[in-house]
Amino acid sequence: MITYYLIIFVNLLVGFFYSQVRLRSSGQLLFVAVFVVVLQMLLGFRYEVGVDWLNYLYIFERLSASLWHFESYELGYEFINFFSAFAGFGFAGVVSISTLIFLSCSFYGAWRFGVNPFYFFAVVAPYHLVIAGMNFIPQAVALSIFLLSLSFLKEGRLWIYIFLIVVASSFHASAMFLLPLVGACLKKRYFLIGIIPLAMLSIYFYNDLYSQYTSESWVNAGFVLRAGFPVCASVFLLAHIVSGKAYKEGVVFYRMCWAGVLSTCIIIIFSLVSTTMADRFSYYVIILTSLCVIFLSRKRFLGYRYLGSYAFLALFLCSMLAFFVWDLYSEYAPYYLFNHLLLK
Repeated sequence: MITYYLIIFVNLLVGFFYSQVRLRSSGQLLFVAVFVVVLQMLLGFRYEVGVDWLNYLYIFERLSASLWHFESYELGYEFINFFSAFAGFGFAGVVSISTLIFLSCSFYGAWRFGVNPFYFFAVVAPYHLVIAGMNFIPQAVALSIFLLSLSFLKEGRLWIYIFLIVVASSFHASAMFLLPLVGACLKKRYFLIGIIPLAMLSIYFYNDLYSQYTSESWVNAGFVLRAGFPVCASVFLLAHIVSGKAYKEGVVFYRMCWAGVLSTCIIIIFSLVSTTMADRFSYYVIILTSLCVIFLSRKRFLGYRYLGSYAFLALFLCSMLAFFVWDLYSEYAPYYLFNHLLLK
């Protein structure tokens, strides 16, 4: 696990340097792009990392045997499999391409949202990088595209958000449940008109894809570690909302903060029915809540003294504590030990 700890603390160091150097937008993007390329050379060529590695390998072998024959809603992920098989890259190509999309959208999305992308990545890395990124290959891509889409949602660019969510859903259908977040951009008189069809679409996808989670007795013990982070983030979001400072960032952002708090409550309620289903959606909530808190923490004008600084530190300690406990006690942790393709 030393590789992941090093990545986290390197992000902290690079984030500090990034915050001290005055760069124009183009310079910032170039800085971020170089860092993404370096990470890609390491993570994009991993080998047999994650509990579900063999499952995705079997999917690749099945899809490559019937080239260009799509089987599910997740057309984006299947296309990467088809392209990699057609080009002769093998499953390594699927991992590498997916990782490049994951890293690019994660860092660019955080930068575009207005936060230090390296600090953000360091905070969410135990969940976003290690558990999701190294294991849930298609969902990791969906998570990163969702992260990017939030930067457009914050600006009120509704149709770009919807388009990116549809793209994310082509990698993992769970992203379709994020469409109701468009309510943050809608005027009150259009709210129900916009939300009801999207909610019905979400229910359809639930019945078609995820109803087995509530009909089977599956228990995900790691959900407690994942749920603790958005709960911590939601406490700070509520403090920002009550202080009135979240509203000063705009109505859309204010509603996004409320969405983060309510989503945290929803996944906790869902966990009473299925911890597995709640755990899968907790990764989206982690991204939403952490982005909002870190965005507010970039300024120290909040009504509570040092609240911005405490918020970032609290989130970082919460994620690292969860990661440390998971590393020590999870029976699945050994599957995440990092191996590089060139060193196999």
